[in-house]
Amino acid sequence: MKKLEKILVTGATGFIGTRVCELLIEKGIPTRALVRSREKAKKLLGHLPNIELAVGSLEDPSSLTQALAGVDAVIHLAGAIQAKNEKGYQTANAQGTDNLLKAAAAQNARLHRFVLVSSLAAGGPATGPEPIHEAMQANPVSAYGRSKLLAEQHTKPFETMFPITIVRPPIVYGPRDAAFFVILKAAARGWALDIRARSPYRNRLYSAIFVDDLAEALILCAQATEQQSPSGAVYYVQGDEPVPMTSITRQVGAVLQRRVRHIPLRSSWLQSARTLLGKVPGVPDKIHEVAPDFWICSGEKIKRDLGFEPKMKWKEGLRHTLSWYQESGWLPREVKSRP
Repeated sequence: MKKLEKILVTGATGFIGTRVCELLIEKGIPTRALVRSREKAKKLLGHLPNIELAVGSLEDPSSLTQALAGVDAVIHLAGAIQAKNEKGYQTANAQGTDNLLKAAAAQNARLHRFVLVSSLAAGGPATGPEPIHEAMQANPVSAYGRSKLLAEQHTKPFETMFPITIVRPPIVYGPRDAAFFVILKAAARGWALDIRARSPYRNRLYSAIFVDDLAEALILCAQATEQQSPSGAVYYVQGDEPVPMTSITRQVGAVLQRRVRHIPLRSSWLQSARTLLGKVPGVPDKIHEVAPDFWICSGEKIKRDLGFEPKMKWKEGLRHTLSWYQESGWLPREVKSRP
């Protein structure tokens, strides 16, 4: 592993980016955060000693020059998880990545590693209960997934200029996450959709990883030598085990002491809705990601190459996340079950 002199983190004020910056500072690695707003960044990152802020935007290539000066690694997290249409996703995720890569090639010839944080959505869902792995052909089913795969493809011309690693996380959960909170909030109110898997499978399975584990994996990738991880390597990361969605909502109910009513919905109905509504303007892109039964991936390659193994067990991580939501006032501390 290489000792990094300074690392640039894009998307540094986001859920994952904030935690990456915190761990980098804890490890004593000089860190520069690319931010749109210095004021917002001070609110979210101001507690970190010696973090350096660089104001800029991926849409403005000229603003990236100063951000990249003197760094020897990049963890690129910035992007969009929601957009109005496919063009919006591609502008934020693919074009933004291309702009950063070009700026890095022009500005910084000494780059030790460029880590692109992609998504399991770029690889697509598994067709059954066997996890997908890196040797399988990517098959994204949503505009978001296609934009992340396009961002990956933009790295190809740069692989010989500096080492590049692509990481495809699944669901990421942990304190401060607003996206995963939507599911937990519904369960806290006493209801959850129980989307039934298509025959012959009984459970819809999801890979998930605690935010601290993902941050550790990204830092590990940034420090890796070319002998450990050749340029262009792609890695899936995951937690300790695939998670049935119903276990998430049931555990929320157990912690909050509230009975959660599961409303049954057949997976085939979502497939039909995806077919009927998939091309209608304004229909959320996420319907394409909700329909498949298996969003599961294997973390064996990154374990083999870099020795990465997640530390947080699923149940412990969810309980820790719920505790943070309660302490921060996002969820009530205790709700009695209704009769």
